[in-house]
Amino acid sequence: MNNQNHVLIYSRYCEYCNELIEKLKDTPSIAKTIEAHEIDKLKNVPVWVKKVPAIMTNTGEKLQGTPVFRWL
Repeated sequence: MNNQNHVLIYSRYCEYCNELIEKLKDTPSIAKTIEAHEIDKLKNVPVWVKKVPAIMTNTGEKLQGTPVFRWL
């Protein structure tokens, strides 16, 4: 994972994750700074991830659920 980018962990089965992905399509300036990973395809899910969507910002801040939308 690149330390310059924000890291998004999502599930394609989650309606909120899909909503977030759609919002990101409308904000390409932010989308290009995000490295997205589908939780079902990760071999090792970070221990801090308890729900999706989850994001770790490039400053190390960890957000899950509704706070991810506020951050966006």
